[in-house]
Amino acid sequence: MADVIKVKFESDHPTLNKAKWVALFIVFFVALFVNYHFAAISTPIRLIAWLIIAVALFGIFCWTSQGKRFLNFAKAARNEMRKVVWPTRQETMQSTIAVIVLVGVLALILWVIDSLWLWLITLITG
Repeated sequence: MADVIKVKFESDHPTLNKAKWVALFIVFFVALFVNYHFAAISTPIRLIAWLIIAVALFGIFCWTSQGKRFLNFAKAARNEMRKVVWPTRQETMQSTIAVIVLVGVLALILWVIDSLWLWLITLITG
């Protein structure tokens, strides 16, 4: 999996990558300004505009080298999630009951120890 994450993208020149980040921030701050300037427009319309802008920003981000690394990581994580064997409902219930019982037993043990310490300290301090 490490080789998937450490992929080098030769097509991305550092200057081009910086330009993509600058474009991303410019679009974001222009969107903030426009949102503030047109505050009188109804909220649902501005929300739809923000969703469109968020998709555009994500698209710009995906073109950067960091975005490409993120997409490779997400694909690798998705592949790993497909390999997971999830427990059945019965196994989940049995594990949950075991945890509840153990927590109850440990709580009882700690209560007994706390009571003994309290009794001992009151005996010593009189």
